[in-house]
Amino acid sequence: MAVTGLFALMLGVVSPLLLAPQQVSADYATRCNGANRLNRDGCHGYFKGTNYYNTSNGIQGQNIIDCTRAPNTCTGTESVNNAIPSTVNTANELIAWAQKYLFNSGGTGYNYNKAGAAFIVDAMLGRYGTDYGTTAAGIAYAQANFARWSDAVRFYEAQGWITWNEARTIPTGYVNTLHACWPSIADCDRTQIASHDSQDFAFYRNPGPEASHIIVFHNPNGSTFEIRRECANLLGSISPVTMPTYNLSPTVSATVNGGAGTVAQVGDTVKFTYVVSNSGGTSTSTACNTYANTYVGQHAATNPAVAGGPAGPNPGCPRNFPGGATTVATETIVVTTGNQTLCRSLFVNPYKYGLGALGREACVTVANQPYLKVFGGDIAAGGGLKGSTGTCTNNTNAAVTAWNKGTAGGYAGAGAQYAVYALDAITYFASALGNAGGAPTPTGLSFRNTTTSVGTGNFGGDFGTATCIPDYYGRKPATVTPLPPDVSAMGTGAYGRSGTTTLVGGNVSTKEKISVYIDGDVYITSDISYAGTFNSSQVPLFQLVVRGNIYISKDVHRLDGVYIAQKNGVNGGTIYTCATGTTPLTLTNGAFYNDCNSKLTINGAFVANSVEFLRTLGTVSSATPGETSDSDGAGNNAGEVFNFNPMLWMTQPAESDGGVDNYDAITSLPPVL
Repeated sequence: MAVTGLFALMLGVVSPLLLAPQQVSADYATRCNGANRLNRDGCHGYFKGTNYYNTSNGIQGQNIIDCTRAPNTCTGTESVNNAIPSTVNTANELIAWAQKYLFNSGGTGYNYNKAGAAFIVDAMLGRYGTDYGTTAAGIAYAQANFARWSDAVRFYEAQGWITWNEARTIPTGYVNTLHACWPSIADCDRTQIASHDSQDFAFYRNPGPEASHIIVFHNPNGSTFEIRRECANLLGSISPVTMPTYNLSPTVSATVNGGAGTVAQVGDTVKFTYVVSNSGGTSTSTACNTYANTYVGQHAATNPAVAGGPAGPNPGCPRNFPGGATTVATETIVVTTGNQTLCRSLFVNPYKYGLGALGREACVTVANQPYLKVFGGDIAAGGGLKGSTGTCTNNTNAAVTAWNKGTAGGYAGAGAQYAVYALDAITYFASALGNAGGAPTPTGLSFRNTTTSVGTGNFGGDFGTATCIPDYYGRKPATVTPLPPDVSAMGTGAYGRSGTTTLVGGNVSTKEKISVYIDGDVYITSDISYAGTFNSSQVPLFQLVVRGNIYISKDVHRLDGVYIAQKNGVNGGTIYTCATGTTPLTLTNGAFYNDCNSKLTINGAFVANSVEFLRTLGTVSSATPGETSDSDGAGNNAGEVFNFNPMLWMTQPAESDGGVDNYDAITSLPPVL
């Protein structure tokens, strides 16, 4: 017998035990034949010549299971009593019957039958012959593999492959794996037995026909494994049971809009496909389940998966899985809600014979990809703060990166109506949006210092340097007015304060020129807007200059004017477009999604060391090429909208004495972007 099959079985790797049927025979039949075959003590060859006197393994002489009485006391008709009682007619009953002998769980009276029980287990699993050593080794193997043998018996029963009580007459000369010596141990030729160890179980031949009751295991290949109830011995050729060889692997794959992906947006179509692959033989009556879990925010797939949650699509189980891949279900979802993760899992049970359930999970995160729109003006990144000498140190790593639909989507999404400047990359942020007949979208007005590759989202051209940003806080008048309760209470003039400040919004009246200087962080809690209508001589101005950070409340939806955040040494200089106080929001796992799910429209400009655009409203999948600008940004799906118009440079802030300079004339000179 091949050792490969045995060890595969021990390690739990299911593979067929392709063992040739073993015909039981022996040359010493005449020495152990005769009418008085009822005395079955001694010379039992189940395991390499074990005999009546070998008790070192705790095995008494009568190793063959017969009647349930002590050795040498079975006489007359008692010897043909069922060793396997007629009450044993199920897998669990046969397992319990063998267990009481093999593990002495039936009491000391069963000890002498331990080798006989082990022989049935070992032979059924294809283990016999000299390769496996002594009686002790055979019993140890049976005990170690008893659970696997039990599983095999239950599996055969589940398939309907067991005949529990086949009535049959054993013909003259039929081979039985019983060896009986009579009338005493002296009649056994020890040398002869030892020389035949290669066939380590003996046989006995009936002198004539004998009625029998047989348990038959029917193997898939047509062979059988037979146990005679009367003596609990094996009949005929031994064909070990064929163990199932299937090896199931469940998988769930996901596509987004027909292509591979793990991130989707609102409006996208997500499809999950549930597949069971089998690298072995056909499985039988395999159970399988699907689960459809939805989590808030981002959630990573867990593999092996954990069963539980709402039921997914019906996989049509239990069922038999042939070799190869079988698609058991598909599920198509049109996404309607963002900030969630769709997870789907598939389980099969068992995935290998006797090894339990296995599940796999796939997840698709539904994440908004909000974008920024700039109308009527430019956007620039990289200019440094001008120092006392009038020069600055530019940031050569400054980049503009966003989401845009690219060529196929008409460059809908992030971009500026006019020019885009950056000292490093401009990625998926288009310039010249909506300029019919002028510079071409998306790179016609893009200026940067990296190469252009529209197909991969690199929108740009050549750009040498960036303009220095003036020191706006350095323009603060020597004397400023303390802050009033809100912006509505302010008139033309300069206001100031030191320390962290909460700025309540309000309306800026016509012609008012307001400058606010804060040496510290500022938290804007409500809208700041220009009230009423005005002409070129009545243009209002609100200018906030902060030496620190500017935090804009999630409840603010409109800001008119200019908002400037400068560094104070190494700190500050950032504008946060969504906040709940004067600390940055937690940005991991979509924690800020609900708080910031609204639009912010800036009718003016931001000047800062950096800007954190945090509004989550809208996603690039909903962007259209023809999006327009209006006062509240309702004409597009952008999270933040900038409307830059001439009134921002037509008016000047108030001077320290309260006076305001006005332009005498305004002329447009080329180049006009």
